[in-house]
Amino acid sequence: MSSFTASPDMTNMISKTPLTEINKGYGKKTAEDQEKSLRKACADFESIFGYYLLKSMRAVTPSSPLLSFPGKDVYNMMLDQKIAEDLSHKGHGLGLKDMLYRQFSRSMTVNEQGTDKQFRSTGKAGLVRND
Repeated sequence: MSSFTASPDMTNMISKTPLTEINKGYGKKTAEDQEKSLRKACADFESIFGYYLLKSMRAVTPSSPLLSFPGKDVYNMMLDQKIAEDLSHKGHGLGLKDMLYRQFSRSMTVNEQGTDKQFRSTGKAGLVRND
């Protein structure tokens, strides 16, 4: 079994994700700002997932010495990153960002009639509101 290590080419993409932005000043952001941050984080996660998917597919395809040139690996890395980013930020992408958003938005604080209500996991397949 191989352990996961972040490759240097993904360090830049990971540092751009706003996951830490969601937690910074959590109570100070409006619900709209929190929603935008969560949507961006989900789209960024989908783009990272898409990048690794493309990278894995490229690794198993046979390569030809006729199509090899200096800098091909860097070019392919940049191409895969851009394709994954465009795929996740336009339309529905792979659908992963929508699923992640639905799941995480359930656990976010909901502002309901001026009071904040927290949702918590029941330990089963559902969430219960703390009243």
